[in-house]
Amino acid sequence: MSVTLEHRAYTHLRQKLLSRSLAPGVALREAVLGKEVGVSRTPMRQAIRRLEREGLVVQVPGLGAFIKEPSAQEMRQAMETRLALERASAAYAARRITPGLLAELQFVVRQMRQVARVIRDAGGCDISATHRQQFHELDERFHQFVLQAADNQQMLRIVSEMQLLHQFFSGMAVPPITGANAVKHIARMCREHYKIMRAIAAGDTTRAAQSMSDHLERALQDWTRFMDAQSGR
Repeated sequence: MSVTLEHRAYTHLRQKLLSRSLAPGVALREAVLGKEVGVSRTPMRQAIRRLEREGLVVQVPGLGAFIKEPSAQEMRQAMETRLALERASAAYAARRITPGLLAELQFVVRQMRQVARVIRDAGGCDISATHRQQFHELDERFHQFVLQAADNQQMLRIVSEMQLLHQFFSGMAVPPITGANAVKHIARMCREHYKIMRAIAAGDTTRAAQSMSDHLERALQDWTRFMDAQSGR
């Protein structure tokens, strides 16, 4: 039971982080957060400690737990780690994916295209928070299925942590893309995911690894350009 409650508390906190409901520097009050999800302070404390291990929370002696304010170096390192390991995971997935996981991967790609069409038809001018969240959740599911298909639990654990860091840190640093740029960005992401899926389906380890690397390298380049612009380079 305690494991279930801890997982519920962790999932709740994770969603609040990704939705930016919890910003850097915010104190995490166990009693208040526990009431939000209907658990006691103990499972909430365990969930907070898990986030601390994942690098999203920092403990300040005498003051408690706070959402971490990451440095640019930490953000870059998280993205580079994710890129290196997910490149390998795509190659392993091409070699080991089961028919069931391949079907899940293909379904996610179709769902991403449907959401992308809705955003395209809206012209990208008024992307609802719901559609934006749907697309990000599908993106996360796609990468999780690739990791599961790689059949390497250590890689799955490490990359899952890096994905969360990447999503939280990059979303915190880079403002949401809007307008025509959003339409182009999401269309590009759909093409990249489709290319990765096709390579994995074909059992092409080299092409799967390169397609995943290209996909995440573009994300790293986008973030680097934004950070350089912010620093006036």
